[in-house]
Amino acid sequence: MGTSDVKVTPWSANVLIGVNIPADRWIHDDLEEHLKLRFSVVDGKDRELAAGRDIAILERGFIDEEESRAFAKARKTWEKTGLTTWDFGDLAESIPLQGERIRQGAAYPALQANENGVSLRLFRSAPEALRTHRAGVKALFALRFREELRHLRKGLAPVGDLKLWAAAFGGAKVLENALCEKVMHDLLESDVRTAEAFVSLAERVRPLLLPRGQELLKAARPLLKSLYDVTELFRTLEIANRGNRPFLTYLAGLREELAALLPADFLIRYDEERLVHIGRYLRALALRAERGAVHLEKALSRAAEIRELSDRRREIGEGLPSYASEEKRRAIDDLVWMIEEYKVSLFAQELKTPFPISRKRLDARIGEIERML
Repeated sequence: MGTSDVKVTPWSANVLIGVNIPADRWIHDDLEEHLKLRFSVVDGKDRELAAGRDIAILERGFIDEEESRAFAKARKTWEKTGLTTWDFGDLAESIPLQGERIRQGAAYPALQANENGVSLRLFRSAPEALRTHRAGVKALFALRFREELRHLRKGLAPVGDLKLWAAAFGGAKVLENALCEKVMHDLLESDVRTAEAFVSLAERVRPLLLPRGQELLKAARPLLKSLYDVTELFRTLEIANRGNRPFLTYLAGLREELAALLPADFLIRYDEERLVHIGRYLRALALRAERGAVHLEKALSRAAEIRELSDRRREIGEGLPSYASEEKRRAIDDLVWMIEEYKVSLFAQELKTPFPISRKRLDARIGEIERML
């Protein structure tokens, strides 16, 4: 298909007159017909097969149908199931799709973990293939390291205080699984594409499995202690205020925030720098609960503001179009932590924030994100 790579940046009314116009308000379909780009579909000899202003219709009519047939044909040749070791040759990052009318097209090979082991599959999307392949490589390593992973799990079983603290995280087994998954994520997820690279990485990481597990166990202790302390504080406050329904509702909201802050995969989701801040957010939650028990009306007013900000962030994320830029996606993720810091500034000022934060700064940042493409 003959097209031009054109990037259009809409005029920003916000800069001139202070009006916030989100990027998704600049609708291409509202343009007059003669102002829209003209696209054409050509064959291998540059003969025009079709033309029009709506590229989506042209793609559906020609390219998608052709690539679907070529993709189905390639799947029959490439895909395998029941893999237990790397005995299927090297994997290219992409393979060309051959069709009668299309000039180019590609499929992306990847290993995929499933209930019956590991499979080799083709994907239409390179990012999806990469994410799947890294997890598939990890699953293939898990089959190779069965005995080593069994010893790792035994070494990660919480004992003493850690076993007590693990109760707030769902129990000792849940913590053991989370730690083991983190070790495998750090050491075994990889984009290796050859048997030689697979074996080389296996030899390199085998002696690192147990030491990495112990490092993670040590790093997780203070967070789990803080989680246990906050959970126990909530329980104590609940008992002391069991006749105070408004406070119990407030406390239930804090419990939801606590669960969101430390999900089961928090060790994988957060890097070490972020984990340092999570401990501070947990302490802030404890202070919010204690102060809410004394000054509930003030706490509820501030909590309503937090809900409003969180709802705005959620609306931006849920309404994100497929063409949204990576910059916008990262900004939405970062907004989560800006809101967490704002909670600290409202409810637990003594814990301090690593950067200045205010409602005005948050509103300005949300406006910037809405205007991003």
